[in-house]
Amino acid sequence: MHYAEPLIRFANWRFERATGRLVRADEPAFVCKLEPRLHQLLHYFLLHPQQIISKDQLMDDVWPEGEGTDGAVMRAVASLRKTLLPGMAGQDCIETLSKRGYRWKVDVQLETLPVDNGSTVEAMPIAATSNQCWPEAKMPGAGIAVPVTEPFRNNEPTTPIHLHQGQPDHSRPGLWVWLMSAVLIMLVLLVFAVTLINVGKHTRQPVYSQMLTLSAMAGDEVSPLLHPKLPSMFYQYQAPQQQKWRWLQHDLTTHRKILSGTEFDALSQAIWLDDQHFLFQGSQQGQCHFYRQSIALSTSGPEALFSCQRVFMQSITRDEKHLYWLEQDLVSGQSQLWQRPLAGLAANQSGARLLYQFSNNFRRPANLILHQHSLYLVMEKDFNSSSLFEFELQSGSMRWLKDFSFIIHSIAPWQGHNLLISSAESLLVYPLASGQVIRLNTAHGYFRFAQRQGDDIVAVNSFGQGKDLYPLPLHGSTAQSAFVSDFSFASNKDDYAMAIQAGRIAFVSERSGAPQVWLQQDDTVAQLTRFEGKRQISQLIWFGDKLLGLIDLQLYQIDLSSGQLTLQVIEQPDRVTVCQQQLYWTQWSEQGWSLHTWSQDKQPQLLQEHVTDVRCGPKGFLVLQSSQMPQLRLWSLKDHTFKPLPALVDWRLGDADRWVTNLNGLYWLIGEGAAKQLMFMPWQSGQLQQITLNPDTIPDGLYADFQQDQLYYLQEKFGTADVVWLKQVETAAGNKP
Repeated sequence: MHYAEPLIRFANWRFERATGRLVRADEPAFVCKLEPRLHQLLHYFLLHPQQIISKDQLMDDVWPEGEGTDGAVMRAVASLRKTLLPGMAGQDCIETLSKRGYRWKVDVQLETLPVDNGSTVEAMPIAATSNQCWPEAKMPGAGIAVPVTEPFRNNEPTTPIHLHQGQPDHSRPGLWVWLMSAVLIMLVLLVFAVTLINVGKHTRQPVYSQMLTLSAMAGDEVSPLLHPKLPSMFYQYQAPQQQKWRWLQHDLTTHRKILSGTEFDALSQAIWLDDQHFLFQGSQQGQCHFYRQSIALSTSGPEALFSCQRVFMQSITRDEKHLYWLEQDLVSGQSQLWQRPLAGLAANQSGARLLYQFSNNFRRPANLILHQHSLYLVMEKDFNSSSLFEFELQSGSMRWLKDFSFIIHSIAPWQGHNLLISSAESLLVYPLASGQVIRLNTAHGYFRFAQRQGDDIVAVNSFGQGKDLYPLPLHGSTAQSAFVSDFSFASNKDDYAMAIQAGRIAFVSERSGAPQVWLQQDDTVAQLTRFEGKRQISQLIWFGDKLLGLIDLQLYQIDLSSGQLTLQVIEQPDRVTVCQQQLYWTQWSEQGWSLHTWSQDKQPQLLQEHVTDVRCGPKGFLVLQSSQMPQLRLWSLKDHTFKPLPALVDWRLGDADRWVTNLNGLYWLIGEGAAKQLMFMPWQSGQLQQITLNPDTIPDGLYADFQQDQLYYLQEKFGTADVVWLKQVETAAGNKP
């Protein structure tokens, strides 16, 4: 919500956001001006009403880098509460939610003061006799305790000060005192200025305003690997309309390219063993191996060293003596960190050692790098979020660092004690000391596999990719759908996350720039939300006539007229569904997954453990996806018994929308790429069927209303991925490498 008007009204307060001044609506003479930090904090809360805001989010967005701490946030919030108390009419403005953050509870509205003769409204003046803000509002610095004194009460006399007439006032300071005070103030200001300059130099982030495309071939080029000595780069190449990957060598001087003759189904990023060989993971015909590859691609093929269980894109790193990699046990699903001596790799000697094993509650491992004698690794917690960990090599201890409300694509070392994070939204710098995320200013694009090279960044820019929604033609016709025409064409922006109800469809689209919720009803399509910045909208659900949205890992009701969000009292659900007018949701925790619903007295009720996702089944049944097995099961709401289904949908692979149910039966996707198939099991017969699809219809996700026959599918558009250099403003005019 963005307020362009000068006055914001809540309770009995009028707030002038430009100056940070507050006026009591019921007592106009009461005016005060907030301290700068409280001014920023109140403004931030008013921009995000009814939303849960974590302490990390406040430290990132309100406090300067390095100044925000848990204690500073708690003191500032407490001071703001006390400052606003006189004008709150008994209301509690800021709600504290245990282990989650804060939420602004009071209704907010815009207000324009009445004016005469058409004159414009001026800023609110502060009278000389006006009350000042409460002492608790004074926050001279983060982390500094401020002594608080009570205001004078009307019935408490003050202590008089007696001056003797005819005698000099010895309490007045002499000239030398004034001089010393002036010198001291100048020294303090000088030290403060030098500190600001040094902090500015340290925290100033470069602007990467120019993008130079390096590869620009037809097809995709990803995972760049620069040679440590030669002007040469290696990256993975996939030809247009092909499913196989090969290594390609690119001479940065002559731009001559050499393509390897060995094809792989999947490849990981590579690391250097020496200046003549690099190491990577590759998968061929379902078999995963570590490979050593000579830089002479035209004459040498990859040498298989030892086996692995599953290829992950960024899963291997090394130091001077050891190789480290991430693994996932295919039976238990547990993510693991392994170590092996480098000295025995060429001879294929053993010596692998398990360093750490996560619980099988995590979805899968994602990223691994070595930075300043520690390993940093990313785990995907669930379908929508990631966790960052640090493994200290000297102590052998694993330490959790931060949870992110999005999926991290890659990480890389950054200058100093910092990490570079590639996400779907932007490139981020993560200072390990403060934990405050800094967004880099880059040229427009979607960048992955970013890594720092000198003053530049080498990354992969993906464009022309996206997602579109279509009606799925089944049984020879789609006539049951009244919405075919609106979803039967491709757009240039992502459309996804459908919620279908008779007569209307809600969906997420980026056609207006950032992801927003749209509503199609009758013959009109309208944008509901007006989010500023990118929000993660992972799911939409109809609950009767109410539209619910899972936004930034919180469940909201979305007003169908204004798009206003109302927070639902469910703590961080992961997947949500509505069956027979009953709301069900799953949750992730370190102790495991669980399925919940509302009890009759409107309290959260635990139904089942180890459930990652849920769909509607035949009357009286739910279809459950388990964290402990890939087989879907029918679960009776009456006697809580299970019935296995002939559908294998591993929650650790693919997206959450790979399976769906409607009144006819269960649909799910198997396979990958061009080999993907749509399977169907009718509720009545229970007989497994394969649905023949048009070659141009390759679903990547499925959507349905349980009460309708019509299915819809999501299809990803494959664009182009190129290796690019991101150059800083001051170096952008330099020669292309």
